[in-house]
Amino acid sequence: MEATFNNMNPNDALEFWINNSDCDWDKTLTIKDEELLNPVLTMDERIDGKWLRDWMALIGLDEREFYLDGKRVTPKLLEQYKSYRNVPPDDVEVTLRYGVVVSGAAFTDLPTEDIFTDSELDVRYNELQETFVKVNSPVIILLEDTTHRYYYVKSIEFTGWTKQSNIAIIDDKSTWDSYFDNDSFIMVTNDCDIAIDSSAAIEGIFYSTKTFMGTKLHFQGKDEKGNYKVCVPARNEDGTLSCDITGIIDSSNAIIGYLPATRRNILQLAFSVWGDEYGWGGRDGLRDCSSYIRDIFLCFGYTLPRNRSFQMRIKDGTNIEQIQGYDNKKKALSVLEPGDILDIGGHVMIYLGEYKGKTYIISMLSNYVPEDVTSDYDKSAVKLAKLYINSLDVYRKNGNTWMEEIKSYIHWG
Repeated sequence: MEATFNNMNPNDALEFWINNSDCDWDKTLTIKDEELLNPVLTMDERIDGKWLRDWMALIGLDEREFYLDGKRVTPKLLEQYKSYRNVPPDDVEVTLRYGVVVSGAAFTDLPTEDIFTDSELDVRYNELQETFVKVNSPVIILLEDTTHRYYYVKSIEFTGWTKQSNIAIIDDKSTWDSYFDNDSFIMVTNDCDIAIDSSAAIEGIFYSTKTFMGTKLHFQGKDEKGNYKVCVPARNEDGTLSCDITGIIDSSNAIIGYLPATRRNILQLAFSVWGDEYGWGGRDGLRDCSSYIRDIFLCFGYTLPRNRSFQMRIKDGTNIEQIQGYDNKKKALSVLEPGDILDIGGHVMIYLGEYKGKTYIISMLSNYVPEDVTSDYDKSAVKLAKLYINSLDVYRKNGNTWMEEIKSYIHWG
């Protein structure tokens, strides 16, 4: 049945699942965890060399096995890469700077574009890349690397290294606070480009016209066609922020303010990226399983944590790891409605509904083991790397069904 759903036109597939359930599709959902609504980026601690070393140690670089160009990364080589971080002595306090993302920014564990993998062959999964931060996101700059090409920055979702060219600096914190204290904004609901009038281009500044679902931009009115004029954040030659460029976003790709948090809107956004490729850690602006869900809820004004484990710890989550057995797990999931979230440990997905006795979900999926496999599960895994619909009767590489592996769920009120 998975093949049938995945071969459908996305609009037909969406309509099928909406017609498959009699839930209240247009009720505004109640999300209990109010901390998810417009969190503010802050940095109150005294940041010195010791704090930075302790913080960087949390990602466990020394405990992980990496390969570079098909060869094992030795401890000596890893130390060389770590030295590029330019961490000051323990008792030296750093001066915080404040910035804005002007081009979709990959955040990595080390200041390098080199791809560290977990095997000799698979270069699609850069184990150093943790996330991808959208244009017009706030950041706090903590460090500059030895090559002066990277910043170590904190965003709302993660702290990591990104190219300096991705960041524009705002000279003082009060101006930075004012820039983001803006109630007049549009929310991008579909991946799209910003149209820039070539006559409005300014020589010597850098900006991006690519935006993604969940991007929040300053609203500057409508054009004669009713499309949205937005401020395009840009980086001057000296690295500071420029707000002098206005772009146009088609009104079909965005909304003024936030989209109402309804089950209908969750599924519409979920199907809007049909055909997209899976991207570990946000590789090249693509989505992995958790960033897919995060982007959807950003459109409603809710900032879910970046990774799966923290997403499932929010106040709306329910842990059912202690419940054992296929039938017992399925009974525990009987409260779910389309748009709820499921977690199997290492993977999160959106609940679609029940059909012919099976539970179906949609997710950005790296790989799975088909339902008809009966042995050699690890060797039978299918690599998909795309948005996909499947039932919870498929298997993991350990031979358990996804249903048996459900750890927790989020049922929106």
